[in-house]
Amino acid sequence: MIRETFGHYLYELRKHRNLTQKDLAKTTRIEVTYLSKLESNRSVQPKEETIESISKALGLNEAERLKLYSLAKRLPPELEDLAVKPLGLEILRSARDLSDSQLREMLEDIKRRKK
Repeated sequence: MIRETFGHYLYELRKHRNLTQKDLAKTTRIEVTYLSKLESNRSVQPKEETIESISKALGLNEAERLKLYSLAKRLPPELEDLAVKPLGLEILRSARDLSDSQLREMLEDIKRRKK
């Protein structure tokens, strides 16, 4: 099985929206050559600003945006604070192997506790 990459996923997102690299470059103010390198996985992983700019330009939903971050091996900015706290990091590591139903249960418990 071929592992999905940031570049391939970005390419698919862009094509699905019927945009050329030039169109996306114009909207994001990112050089076409850099977008090409990103899509062909010939560049270092993008910075947060680049991912956010691409996400906005493509109108990504939250799941698509988070997948871009994951494939770039970066944390979305809203999770960085949690990940640097020892307990936050421990929670993230512990939750990694939970099923979807267990994660939903955990989320509901967190929401109840916040009230």
